[in-house]
Amino acid sequence: MDTCPNDSNAHIDVDAVIANTAPVGSTIEPEIDDEFDAKIVVFKVENTIFSVLQGALMCPGSFFETMFSLPLPSSEDLSKEGCPQDSFTIEGTSKDNPIVLENVSKADFRSFLRQLFPLEGFIKCKSDEEFFAALRLATMWDFRKLRAQIIDMLTPEMKNHNFVDLILLAKKHGVKSWLQHGYETAIRDKNPLSVFDMYKAGVDLITISKLVTLRDSWLYRASLERELRCMPSLQQDCSSHEHLALNRCMNCSYRYAIPSAAGLEPESSHNGMPKNRATQLVLAHFNTELSAMLDDQ
Repeated sequence: MDTCPNDSNAHIDVDAVIANTAPVGSTIEPEIDDEFDAKIVVFKVENTIFSVLQGALMCPGSFFETMFSLPLPSSEDLSKEGCPQDSFTIEGTSKDNPIVLENVSKADFRSFLRQLFPLEGFIKCKSDEEFFAALRLATMWDFRKLRAQIIDMLTPEMKNHNFVDLILLAKKHGVKSWLQHGYETAIRDKNPLSVFDMYKAGVDLITISKLVTLRDSWLYRASLERELRCMPSLQQDCSSHEHLALNRCMNCSYRYAIPSAAGLEPESSHNGMPKNRATQLVLAHFNTELSAMLDDQ
């Protein structure tokens, strides 16, 4: 048979084509992508089922990473325990066999998941109650990055809380920066600290004792220093009270105000203790407590 020199089939490896062609009616097994192969894990919280992407829970060092990294029992181990291999099922793989989370409310778990999935289409936390619930679980399960994000989101609003509420929230959720700020605000407050009100709100007596002592000791020393500066010689009357206004000068009976800290207006709510001095006192006297807390970041 004559062969046309321009016949394109002359250069085709027919055997290779046949080998790589699937039979009619058959399908080629698809390749599973290594990166986007999402696995679903099922939880039961109270009486509610949650289906969650397992990958989102694999935070390094977290409770769930440890849980999902545990080795599965081998067929030999199952045989030793007298458990048929075909009857063994892994918890969390179906709604009929979920992972049950104890001591967690479904509302708190939902808030935690809302902050864990910052994706388009997912509902975000809106109320303080939801944010604090998410923060509590992020702290309990060692989701440190998520915890830091929630703290960053809540911190601007925390400045609007009075120092008693701030101290209690900081102690409850273990937030070091909030606690330090609450202590500093307390010892700089121009109003006398009420032991009864703080104790009634839930502040412990040791903390109250330290705060009252720091504040009153500083005010006493500051007042004494100002009186000495204001004291004139025996032959002269007080002539300069620019730095004073509401407290009594022991020498001339002039009443003067406690000077405000740098950058603060005279009508400030602070008692005049400079911010850096308050920070020094708090770090010195509450160092053990603050050092034992997790870093916010």
